Amino acid sequence: MRSFGHCFGVALFLALAALPVPGLAGLAVDFTATTLDGTDGNGYSLGWEFHVLAPFRVTQLGYYDDHKDGLTEAHDVGIWDPSGNLLVSGTVQPGDPLVSWWRWTSVTPVVLMPDTGYVIAGVSGTVEHYAWGDATNPLQGFVTDPRIQFAVDRYLRSATLVYPTNSIGGATVGWFGPNFSDAGVPEPATCALMGGGLLALALAFRRRTQA
Repeated sequence: MRSFGHCFGVALFLALAALPVPGLAGLAVDFTATTLDGTDGNGYSLGWEFHVLAPFRVTQLGYYDDHKDGLTEAHDVGIWDPSGNLLVSGTVQPGDPLVSWWRWTSVTPVVLMPDTGYVIAGVSGTVEHYAWGDATNPLQGFVTDPRIQFAVDRYLRSATLVYPTNSIGGATVGWFGPNFSDAGVPEPATCALMGGGLLALALAFRRRTQA
């Protein structure tokens, strides 16, 4: 029969393994500044294509807030798999929480598995700005999460969220626009359950030791 100490150690390891790793949680893309930022007054479903290098658990979708002072419109955002199937979507509201350049809305989590050709897009509307970069005016401090690889821009004129099939290619680095994130925060109920279980195990182990 396995000792109580061994069982406690296994339970502790499994509980800690279930927690998200802070170093892995973050924005799919980010940058420190941009020199190209604007809107043409027409509605587009625009964004970018990317490859997934390691499983990425999407928990939030975001839309660019150029002045970080609130959006003027709501923006639908979605992610499609390499076959063009919509995997997850949500609507970013003007007053949603701000992280970096984006306002964020929570979505039912979905895990993107390693593959090439995923696409994210958001509806630009007629007022809101979006950012982009090119060889002459690159996005400053542009970084991607290590689990994904940026591929190319995507866009299609549409006042509603649709799969964007067009691309300028090498002349443009994405339309940002939309973004996605792994917030890396466990649900309160999950934290309480694991914490309570560990506490009960610790108390039982203490009583057994004293006995």
